[in-house]
Amino acid sequence: MDAAPVLKSTHSRTLDLPPSCLQFCRKYPSYFVIGTYNLQREEGGAPEMVETEPGVEKKSQNRNGSLLVFDIGEESTPKLSLIQTISQPSALLDIRFNNEIEQSQDILAAISSVMILGRMFSTSNANGIQY
Repeated sequence: MDAAPVLKSTHSRTLDLPPSCLQFCRKYPSYFVIGTYNLQREEGGAPEMVETEPGVEKKSQNRNGSLLVFDIGEESTPKLSLIQTISQPSALLDIRFNNEIEQSQDILAAISSVMILGRMFSTSNANGIQY
């Protein structure tokens, strides 16, 4: 029985915030987007309390996140370049490119911890990525 090939990392990067999702762009396959999720830690002071039901208070949690756009280059010249960071006021839970309609494969939708769905990214420039 042949042994499975050993996978080795050619490029790696440590992110500023924990990643929560990743999606490649089918229209521009060397590009991918990472969504991040960060639960902000309390720094001194009393935590903010939120009343969810009469007589019941819960500690409020603040979250933030970001969209990170990367380019992995061509197969002949691989790289891992951070192209853009887009900070978000809430954590990103999931991201998806529209892969169903060919002319819309460069549209990215994101859903955040405050349940906002939006068009976040478009690569409408025929010469490459445009933000």
